[in-house]
Amino acid sequence: MNALGYLRVMFAVDDIADTLARLGKHGAQLSSSEVVQYGDAYRLCYIRGPGGLLIGLAQELRYAPTAFTSSATNTSL
Repeated sequence: MNALGYLRVMFAVDDIADTLARLGKHGAQLSSSEVVQYGDAYRLCYIRGPGGLLIGLAQELRYAPTAFTSSATNTSL
């Protein structure tokens, strides 16, 4: 698609497989051949929405470390 404006949008989902199953009942299909996992951090995929809009789905994996996690614990107030 060669047009001005938003060409894609990304949504965070809790369960990407469940979300794809629910959206599939409404005709959604993966725009790529699979859901891709990036290390221990995310699972990502893209589907096509109305008007050709590219819709991304991202599931943060629960065991992924966050950028703000610290191994030190400060118990003093």
